[in-house]
Formats: sequence, C-alpha cells, structure tokens
Amino acid sequence: MIDSLNLFLALDFANNKEQFNHILSLFNQKPDKLTSKITGEEFFSGNIKNFGIRINNNSLTINGSICKFYYGNNQKTLSYTDFVQAILELEELLGLDLEEAIVRRIDLAENLFMKFKPESYYPLLIKGGFLKRREDDNGLYFRNKNRTVLLYDKVVKEKKSQVLIDADFVNKNVLRYEFRMNRNMEISKRLNVKGAKLLDIINNYTLLVDYWRKSFDLIPKDIELNIPEDSFFHTASGFRDFLAVHGMKSLGGFGRIINMIQEAKARNVFKYPAQSSNLKTVVKTIASKTQSSKVPAMLLELEKRLDEAAIKAVEDFH
Repeated sequence: MIDSLNLFLALDFANNKEQFNHILSLFNQKPDKLTSKITGEEFFSGNIKNFGIRINNNSLTINGSICKFYYGNNQKTLSYTDFVQAILELEELLGLDLEEAIVRRIDLAENLFMKFKPESYYPLLIKGGFLKRREDDNGLYFRNKNRTVLLYDKVVKEKKSQVLIDADFVNKNVLRYEFRMNRNMEISKRLNVKGAKLLDIINNYTLLVDYWRKSFDLIPKDIELNIPEDSFFHTASGFRDFLAVHGMKSLGGFGRIINMIQEAKARNVFKYPAQSSNLKTVVKTIASKTQSSKVPAMLLELEKRLDEAAIKAVEDFH
C-alpha cells in the first residue's frame, strides 16, 4: 500500500561528523555540493540506492519509493509487515532511527486487476468537485495542492521504463490506483496528530488505508439515467421529475451536465462562487428522483476492486 515517502529528519551532524561521513559514503556516486539560495548553507545532494538524499549539518531529507528500495521495483505493493521491515532495513543502512522523521509526503498505491483496459474506466470519472481533472498519456489525475488521485495503466508504464514485467502482469489489465498526500498538514489532519511523523504512519496504518479507499469518493462519477417508471405519471410533481430526468438524458446524461457547469465556471459565467455548486446540487437532486438511475457495471467493478484491496492491505496489521 505505501509506496513513496518524503521524510525530513532534524539532526545535529555538526557534532556528529562520523555519522555525517557515513551517510556521505553511502551515495551511489559522489554527491553534488550545493549552496541554498535561501539560507546560504551548504548541503550535499545525490542518491543512496533509489532514494534522493539531501544532507547538511542540521538535517537529512529522504525522498523516494520505499517499495522500490525493498523489492527492487514498485510493481508489487508493500504489505504492512514488509513496509515495517523495509523501514528497519533503511534505518540499518543509514545508521539512524527514523521514527521521529517528519513525513512531508506519502503515496499510497495498489494494483487493481480489471476486466477491461485501464483507460476504459476513465470516462466514468468526471470533472467537478474540488479536485481538478486532467487526463494525458500518463493517466488520469485529480488533484489540488494537498492531494492527488492518479489512475494509470501499470503495465504500459513499466514497458515504457523498459523493465522486466512481473509474471502476474502478463496479458492482464492492471489499473494502478494511487493516492498522494502532498503536505505534512494534510497527513497530520487525516491521522489526527500534530506534525505527523514516521512513527504515526506505522501506528495509524489502518487510517491511511481507509483514507486511500475514501479518496475515490472525492471524485464525481457518471451514472446512467433511464426513463422513469409509470409511477412518475401519478402526480404533477412526479411528472415534473419525469420531464427533468428525460431532459438530462437528452443533454447527454448526468456526467455531461456536470461538465457543462464546470466548463461554464471556467469561462467565468457565474457572478457568485456558490452558483456552480448550487447548480450541481440541482442536477444531483433531479438524478436522485428516478429509481431507474443505475451505476454502470464498470464503475461497480472498480469500487469492488478498491474494497478488496483495502481489506487485503490491513490483513497483517497488528
């Protein structure tokens, strides 16, 4: 589940040159010696294994995939047990206790084995809400400054990287679902702690998995609108609902109308910030009036795979 981490550890290396030199000796090649434009302090920057490392007399920053560090690649995803073991091995390598390291970013990811190609599911996830939607050759993104949801074809990405494909992936439709928390403030909020540290991640792993699953609920979904049943003709209000739902279907359905509102907002059509939100509420209310609205089978499949992955991810937590 946990893939990439950005850790910041405050340490007094000025009075521990032996430790400082030990870390410098671990770099894959001679690190760059640079000067901070902000503080004027010198620091060393480079790579240890697959991690990007920055070290000066006062701190150490570690950035990269803990999954790739442990397995050699991030095609597989880490169980909780393997995550803890990977941290222990990283600590042994560096000769440091990392439990008090501030977590500046964390990426949670799972591979979902689907019936269809991953890009077939993208149209079901539409614009709207407070996460901006962007689709490109690398996948489908929903993001703001604090959070990112990313869906992409894991097999295609690995082939582009020219790495050996895991046997489990051959001739399979593997949808990678990633959720990134890009700031310590966001991570701390979700764990209900102050200044979230690596120890908080280890101790509150189930909360992270739960939030990974709930991240999917932040994304607006398209639904199929069918013509209401005969009961809608029994009252004037029911008939109005029939006309409204029929009108939505003729305009392209729920997803298309939500996108229309979003596009109008982008063109600055609305005079007040709440107008677009109010219109979306109207559309959702109309859609809820028909008992014949149904969730597409492919969307149900995606939700089922997410549920299964979340349950499996916490099986070894204790």
